[in-house]
Amino acid sequence: VVLSEKKVAPRAEVVRVGLRGMTLASRGAFSRSRVLTMRATGYGPGENGRWGNRTALGKRVGYGIVAVDPRVIPLGSRLYIEGYGHAIAGDTGSAIRGMRIDLGFDSDREAHQIGRREVK
Repeated sequence: VVLSEKKVAPRAEVVRVGLRGMTLASRGAFSRSRVLTMRATGYGPGENGRWGNRTALGKRVGYGIVAVDPRVIPLGSRLYIEGYGHAIAGDTGSAIRGMRIDLGFDSDREAHQIGRREVK
């Protein structure tokens, strides 16, 4: 039994801003930053081998998650990559050694479009 009805006009508002629910702090989060120049390639969910759609930290492969060599950049580190944006070092890879980084994308098609490039 419906007791009453009320129509409400929709309104636009920002509910959350960030990477998959993680809101990054302003510039203070990078107070101990260092600048590295690395060779970058892209990877998507279909290119994660036997791990499927999960990373070394258990997160989903996608935009904002990058694969790094943990000896160079510790897993869980927050990064800013020029031309890509904010990211989390959330995965490793068999070919990721030294100054290499894999940038995560939501689809394999997007990942292939990046090619190989130098990023800071």
